[in-house]
Amino acid sequence: MPHAFDTADTLIYSDDPEALSATARPLPVRVTTPMDAIIYEAQVGPGRKRVFYYHQNFDPDPRSIGVRLTNLGTGELALRTLAYVERPVAGDVVGVGHRSIVGFLQALIAGHWTPLTLQPRGSAGDDAVVAVAQARQGELASAFVEIDLPAGALLKVQVITAAAHGSMSAIGKNGPGPGQGDGIGRSGVFDLTRGNTVEGDFAVLNWDAGDGTPLEITVPDGTFPNRQIPFVNPGRAPAQAVYGVLTRRTVTVSNGGDAPAEVAVYAQAAGGRSPGTFMVNDTIVELGTMESPDRPPRPGYEMHRFTVPAGDPGTIAIDLLGTVDPSGSDPLKIVLAEPGALPAPALPRQVVFAPGQRWRA
Repeated sequence: MPHAFDTADTLIYSDDPEALSATARPLPVRVTTPMDAIIYEAQVGPGRKRVFYYHQNFDPDPRSIGVRLTNLGTGELALRTLAYVERPVAGDVVGVGHRSIVGFLQALIAGHWTPLTLQPRGSAGDDAVVAVAQARQGELASAFVEIDLPAGALLKVQVITAAAHGSMSAIGKNGPGPGQGDGIGRSGVFDLTRGNTVEGDFAVLNWDAGDGTPLEITVPDGTFPNRQIPFVNPGRAPAQAVYGVLTRRTVTVSNGGDAPAEVAVYAQAAGGRSPGTFMVNDTIVELGTMESPDRPPRPGYEMHRFTVPAGDPGTIAIDLLGTVDPSGSDPLKIVLAEPGALPAPALPRQVVFAPGQRWRA
């Protein structure tokens, strides 16, 4: 299993797709959430980063969980952040995780950025706590924070837990930590800046709808290098997840046949039950919980349908995005095929948000 370690951004990934599938599911371990502690920590440099935490509290007492950003540079640091926190709801772990990624995607589309200035390291005001959620016993806290850092920046990112929001500032910036944390917990930072693109795995694909061969797009994309974030502590198994990686493709569709070709865009789970969130052109599509047997054939959840004229050289382009929901299992697939090519599911799709605008990252 080849691995790589990015010393600049403390990111680890695996090239083994089986490892990704096996470890993205929550571990059946329940450890009391520590009080007033650091449960994740990383240092990041310039560019776009995406921080997430996914944490279910099994302690009888409530816990406040948030993301602390600390300037490690000797000068003032001006950055911008975009945060989304889903309110924990008792007895609704899967729903909270699902709604957190939908809300985050909406915030990205709308561009809800907030400027933030941090003072030089060691000065008053060199840190800030964002994306705070309070989880009572059994509740899930799920949040995402997008960070845009200028050239020369060096930032410490910590996920911290405290008895209350007001006591977070008392947690030492330099430790002790990270603590053991909760066995049903994920935290991490994805580096989104690669090759002058923000998401790192955007790509344009060409597909001929007239040759009868379906086009399959795996979510998350196996070439995205930081698609796994492990939480590694001594004496504790890594807990990895792909939550927050947005796999996006623009597909240019042609038709080399002599007759018009009708195309359906499907979403598909890889086995078991998994919620799915997708975007087709300007519409976010929520699919609730997709059902899928362990072995093919697996049902396809239709999200969109269109017709490609006979002999079309590629005048139609479709913008597709998929992500694994917090509480979901990976991988998922987006499939372009003729209608009826995949078995129909028991439940239809649900379109819950149509922003009416194209998202430009």
